[in-house]
Amino acid sequence: MALIHAAVLEHWANTNVARDTLGELLRKLIHAHINLSEIRSIRILAHESNQLSGWDGTLECQSSVPWLPSGTSVWELGTGSNARQKIRNDFSERREKELPSGWDREKTTYVAVTLRKLDDISLLINELKADSPWLDVRIVDAQTLEEWIEISPTVETWLQDQGIGPPSTVRTLSTHWRHWSEKTHPPVSTKLILAGRDSVAADLRRNLDSPGAPINIQADSPGEAVAFVYSVVESSDDILFREHFLARSIVINQGGDTSRFRDVAKPQNIILCPPATSEALALARSGHTVVNALGNRSPAQRIDIRIARPLRSEFADALRAMGMSEEAAGVEARACGGSPSIWRVWNLLKVGDPGDEIPDWAKLRSL
Repeated sequence: MALIHAAVLEHWANTNVARDTLGELLRKLIHAHINLSEIRSIRILAHESNQLSGWDGTLECQSSVPWLPSGTSVWELGTGSNARQKIRNDFSERREKELPSGWDREKTTYVAVTLRKLDDISLLINELKADSPWLDVRIVDAQTLEEWIEISPTVETWLQDQGIGPPSTVRTLSTHWRHWSEKTHPPVSTKLILAGRDSVAADLRRNLDSPGAPINIQADSPGEAVAFVYSVVESSDDILFREHFLARSIVINQGGDTSRFRDVAKPQNIILCPPATSEALALARSGHTVVNALGNRSPAQRIDIRIARPLRSEFADALRAMGMSEEAAGVEARACGGSPSIWRVWNLLKVGDPGDEIPDWAKLRSL
C-alpha cells in the first residue's frame, strides 16, 4: 500500500524544497532499482546545482525497470502547476540541445518529469512522439512517481524523513547518522568514528562488496556500530558507490518494521539494531545485504567485525579536528578510553539533551 500519494507529491510541489530536491529524489529512485554495475553514468541536478546550464539529467544504464529506459537518456524536471505546457516547451526548445559526447538522438530517450498529475498522459506522449528526433519519449508524473515510490521503501522512508507523508518508524542510514552525530557539541565526525580503524574499515568494505550471510559488527554500542557503517561508506573516494549504497540503506530497530522490506524487488542494505537483529536471517534470505549492529553486551557467538578502540592519541587527534583544544582533547580522550560511545554519552550528559539515550551505567554514575 502506498504511503505517499500523488496528492501529497502535488502539495509538496508548491514548495521551494521540492524544486531543489526533485533531482535528488530521482537519483535515489534510480539507485534503488539499478545495480551499481548497470550504471555507466548518471548526472541529475539538485539543490544549488539546479542553477547549472545544460540538461537537468543524463543517464546511461541497463534497466529492466518500467520507468527507466535502457541505454542513454536525457531528463528535464519540473514542479510548476502548468506542467503540460512546460513539458511541451522544454521538448521543443531541446530538440537541438547538445548531447554528451558520443550520444546520438536517434538512440537516446527523452524523459520529462513533473510532480503534478497529468490527465490523459498517453495523449501528450503521442503528441510529442509525432515529430520527435528521439528514440523514445517518456513522461513521469506524480501518479507514476507514487507507483514507483511505493515499491521503493528506502526512498519512501527518505521522503518521510523530509516530512512528506506519514511519519516513519525507521530511518535511512544518512538520517540516522545525522540524528546520532548532531546531538553532541561538537558534533561527532566520521573521522572520530574511523580514528585508528583503517584496517577494520577495509574489512567492512570487502564484506559489503560480497554480501551473503548477515554481517555481525560489534562496537561499544549498537549506535557506534551503525555510525561506523555510515562513516566507512561516506569516506569512500568512489562517489558513485557512496551515493548508490546510501540510497539503498535503512536502519531498523524493531522487528515488526522489517516485513515491508522482505518482498522488495531489488536488494537493499539493511542495518539492524537489537531487538530487530532477530530478523536478520529472514532478510538475508530475501537477498538483502544485512548488517547486525551490536554492542559489547550482545550474546552473539559469531562476530565478523570487532571494532576495537583506537589509541588515545589517535582519538585526541580526531577530537582536535572537531574543534577542541589540544588540552581538552587529551583530557577527554583519556577519560573515555578512546571510546566514541562513552565520549558521546558523557558529552550528552554535560552539554546536550540525553533524552532516553543514556545507558544504565551512566545513569548510576550521574546519581
